[in-house]
Amino acid sequence: MSILSIGIEQGRREALRQLVAKKLAKGKTPLQIADEIEEELPAVEQLIAEIQQREKD
Repeated sequence: MSILSIGIEQGRREALRQLVAKKLAKGKTPLQIADEIEEELPAVEQLIAEIQQREKD
């Protein structure tokens, strides 16, 4: 995997993380978020776990 593709993937993941955080702040459930952003529920749950971990740090 090239450095460029790694950077693109990291940017995409960060954008998703920010979008999920905004939707959580509005009181949406993980299932609602997954449906709205068209991602699988386990992926959304992983992003939520990452958000919560960052908040602890």
